[in-house]
Amino acid sequence: MQVISLAQTPDPFLQVNNEQPSTLTVNGKLLREHPDVVDRYLAQQVRGAHWAWNNRNASRIALAQETGTSEYWIDEGHSPDITDRLDLSLDGHLAKPLAER
Repeated sequence: MQVISLAQTPDPFLQVNNEQPSTLTVNGKLLREHPDVVDRYLAQQVRGAHWAWNNRNASRIALAQETGTSEYWIDEGHSPDITDRLDLSLDGHLAKPLAER
């Protein structure tokens, strides 16, 4: 018996689970000495999100394979609009230095 489905709640902060949101971090030395590597990595993440938006079915298949489940459970566990929410964000509520948390 299901008590509550956090995947279906309209509040994205209640949809947090072990895999979402994914946090990107970078070592300060890498950022100082090789900012081009960090830029390229972030650019690839953005390209991947744009690909997911334009290839929803293929994205759901990839997510199902990554999590070892069926596409049905992607919708049930993450919500049917999961591909719309694959994006990078530096919104203030998401990006805070550790000292401020």
